[in-house]
Amino acid sequence: MDNNRNIPWYLANGDYINNDLDYDLGQKLVKKRERIVGLICKVGFGSLTLALMLIVLQVVAKIRI
Repeated sequence: MDNNRNIPWYLANGDYINNDLDYDLGQKLVKKRERIVGLICKVGFGSLTLALMLIVLQVVAKIRI
């Protein structure tokens, strides 16, 4: 039986934290977020461009008739 579950866990002064692992994980998350945001921006820009192109084509089609 685990008797340590009832003991609250907290960091005290002088506790060792592996900052290298935290930094590497943070950088990986930042790169992943940048990649996702870049993909969303590209898809959004493409959708906006397509919508504007369709609107312009409809306007031109109505003018020619």
